[in-house]
Amino acid sequence: MTKDLGVAEREQRCQRGATLVEYALLVALVLGSTLVAIDTLTAESADYLSETSDNVGSPRPHYTDLTPHYPDPNFKP
Repeated sequence: MTKDLGVAEREQRCQRGATLVEYALLVALVLGSTLVAIDTLTAESADYLSETSDNVGSPRPHYTDLTPHYPDPNFKP
């Protein structure tokens, strides 16, 4: 009977070790995915902010520049 307990304990230790390895791989996968996502977002946001900052200095046309001058003296309702 004691031999059977020793085998069971060894099997349990092997299974415990496998779960630790699985957890380590899972953590590595999550960490790697997170780092790739952060790197991608950083690159895309840098491009967006660069384009936006280039457009900040250029003035937009004013509303009154786009419409005819009112009131029109020749306008009769």
